[in-house]
Amino acid sequence: MALINEGQRSNVSLADARTHLSAASSGAISMADLGSYEHAANSATADVYDIGSAYHTRQYFLHGNRVTSANNGSPAALSDQPIIMDYNHGRYKSSNTATPSNVALQQRNTSGTMDAGSNIALGNYVGISDLPITTDQCGQTRGIKAGYSSGVSNYAPDAGGINFTSAHNSSNATISGKYMTPDMSDADTMGYSVTQTYHNNQWTQIGLNTVAAAGDRVVVVVISGGGDMYTFTGDPIFLRTDGNSSISGTTVETNYGPTKNESGTDTWAAVYSAVVGSGGGATQVGVNPYHSSTQRYQFHTFVIKGPSNGITGTAALKYNTAGTTTTSGTTSVAATSAMYSNKQYWNVSVSGSPFTSNGMAAAIGQSSASTTVNYDVRMQGQNQNNNTTGAWHTTITGGRAGIGNITSKYAQPGFIGYTPGHGVKACRQDTHWVMVQGWRG
Repeated sequence: MALINEGQRSNVSLADARTHLSAASSGAISMADLGSYEHAANSATADVYDIGSAYHTRQYFLHGNRVTSANNGSPAALSDQPIIMDYNHGRYKSSNTATPSNVALQQRNTSGTMDAGSNIALGNYVGISDLPITTDQCGQTRGIKAGYSSGVSNYAPDAGGINFTSAHNSSNATISGKYMTPDMSDADTMGYSVTQTYHNNQWTQIGLNTVAAAGDRVVVVVISGGGDMYTFTGDPIFLRTDGNSSISGTTVETNYGPTKNESGTDTWAAVYSAVVGSGGGATQVGVNPYHSSTQRYQFHTFVIKGPSNGITGTAALKYNTAGTTTTSGTTSVAATSAMYSNKQYWNVSVSGSPFTSNGMAAAIGQSSASTTVNYDVRMQGQNQNNNTTGAWHTTITGGRAGIGNITSKYAQPGFIGYTPGHGVKACRQDTHWVMVQGWRG
């Protein structure tokens, strides 16, 4: 459905908005209902929109609370209205295979209503899925597109199953039970893939399964076996277009590592990312198992939607015993980081093991499927067996946060809403868990 996942302005209707942004029992939807809300303004005394129960990826909750100052103890209730946050952007593309652009949505005024004659354009609402990674392939596919390919395998990340969760556990929040139709049952269109290699010091170009727009961020989580993972003297990854051209203005970062963990079988981990330059159009990322010896590697590549974003932190642990359920944890965003900023906080959590004689100790269906988990979707790379090369388990979440005294519990602005969380599930062989947390807006 174009309104949620695809960016082409083709056969989009207001009825789509009612289908995906309203509960079945709600009344008629109007264009004015499509105005977006702010998280917060730039000071504690300015107008602030605080949506107490709008914090779940792929779910536009239809009730919440709005406050117009940070210390307001009497918030205005919202009832049966789509709650679209201002960090959401349309992902317009001129054709099925064109480079998308991030389109700003019409914002509500300080009273929470739309300005007269605000000219909402329904075509700007295509591709507004709340999932932080891309969900439109733009005619692209996964796979190895160029460079070294011997012993290189590329996978859809949900080869061993996928579950979309239905609600979150969060203090100071109410769960409405109303949510938009996810319109996704697998990871086929997600900007995420897993590549395993068994070579060293050669570049391989991996398909992103989308066309990344200007301002999107490509995140690469790297997990390998022992020896010594080298630190790059130049950029550790690079982006290319479909024609194998570089993209002017692209910036590359090392966000974590390389770091070795000697618990059990030695492993290494690193996190690299690249922000797509002004021309957009990235379809491939170049990676290199830069290592002292030939080791088994896993590269997890994600495309985080823009138009602006950043990485706020990373974490890593080692697990030596296979897990049978997904352990849910929270990833706190400090109030000072969340206040006065119109951002969606997200994280990706990868439990990866590149070794042979691998697999998962339990199928994805045996993982914890509580309605009060702290992530939005979980998937794993192998089903229940012990004869695979490499295995992984991944969770992805996007968080909605704000400030305000909506519960009358505190005398000053406080962090409220959903705290982005993650899930962990160790593989049959030693598992290096890596989490990356960031924001987009």
